Amino acid sequence: MSLTKGHFAVDPALNVPFSGGSGSQLDRDRLRLLKLELKHNPKARYIKQAVKEFVPGMQKSLERIPTGSTIIVTPSTSGYNTIPADLAKALQKSRADLEFVNLKQDIIETDHDFQSKVKGNYGNLAHDPRQFIFNEAKIKGIAQNKPSAFILDDSVSTGETSFVLQRQLSKRGLYAQGMVAAVSRGQYHTYPSDMLRIYNKLTENYPSDYHPSQIRQDIYTQFAGFPRKKAADFERAITSGNASYRAEAIQYLRNSSEHYRSERLDPQSVLERTPPERTPWVKQPTRSTKDLRNQISINYPNLSDEDADRYSKMMQQQSGKGGSQGKGFGAELE
Repeated sequence: MSLTKGHFAVDPALNVPFSGGSGSQLDRDRLRLLKLELKHNPKARYIKQAVKEFVPGMQKSLERIPTGSTIIVTPSTSGYNTIPADLAKALQKSRADLEFVNLKQDIIETDHDFQSKVKGNYGNLAHDPRQFIFNEAKIKGIAQNKPSAFILDDSVSTGETSFVLQRQLSKRGLYAQGMVAAVSRGQYHTYPSDMLRIYNKLTENYPSDYHPSQIRQDIYTQFAGFPRKKAADFERAITSGNASYRAEAIQYLRNSSEHYRSERLDPQSVLERTPPERTPWVKQPTRSTKDLRNQISINYPNLSDEDADRYSKMMQQQSGKGGSQGKGFGAELE
């Protein structure tokens, strides 16, 4: 049977929002160099100041987090990466209402050896899935008292760490509504068309003991709800001219998908425990034309009704384009 995009349809509840600072090459390089510095010179004095420079780019994402939310700091896999914790301390100054937890990895620790963001490490990931050790009592307390939570990481790329952590937390009754990071590689989740394309390419040449129906299930298990970059990296691997690299990627797909199912991190299990009353990632409300019209009348009482109507419509249209330009309509009205 020929498959279509409909066979890989994704429930919106799986698409946990992720956002943050720039995903530019410059910011990625800055973050990478800071990590290298921490590895070889963990007492470097400039690290904390350099981390603060990512904060302005995160402000829009930070503003969308509801007041009083809990921010869960992602633990370090390497053991030397203090950037997420340093980032949390810097963010506390701009959002004192938020509660940042796990700065000292006293609630969540990693239980895997290899870093997930290292390019081309499917051989390691196939045998070393992302796992964590939890202080169950503290996680339970957060879940009971602070139902609104978000995950903070230094970067979100494939989501191999942060999204697995989010699903592990949901098993413990703590639903993280989104992720925020210093560097975010895009803001899109894997599309059904991406999974269909991977399926078609993979089934052109696959191991004899790997049935297409299982391939289909594993692809959905592995990529539904995750960032598109994870699927894009995997697609490049299976189309690579390097036979061993392709074999490692396929083994990763099989092993990791089985691990997800055994740990109840697969899409079906996640949907079963996703709270129906979950609060979506809060966005700044868009002001209606009527609201703008009333505000203009208050600010400019001598303005004619005709001009007030015209300017309110212009401001609404400009707001939809992402903000005012030049001096703005306020200056023009003055």
